[in-house]
Amino acid sequence: MRGIGLCLIILVMAFLQGCTTRMWYDGFKQAQASECSKLQDREREECLRDAGVSYDQYQRERNETLKKDRD
Repeated sequence: MRGIGLCLIILVMAFLQGCTTRMWYDGFKQAQASECSKLQDREREECLRDAGVSYDQYQRERNETLKKDRD
């Protein structure tokens, strides 16, 4: 019974960490888009395009970078 409780705690902590990372990323994207809106025409378009990276793509690139750093 104790093992099940420990597994449940680990799963909840992992879930909360994922949510926290996702919320941080979404907040960062909103701040970046806000800064992009201050730019003019072409610069704004390029900035918004760069800010349009999905969380999943960000996570893949982040994991690849971390893996390279460990190797």
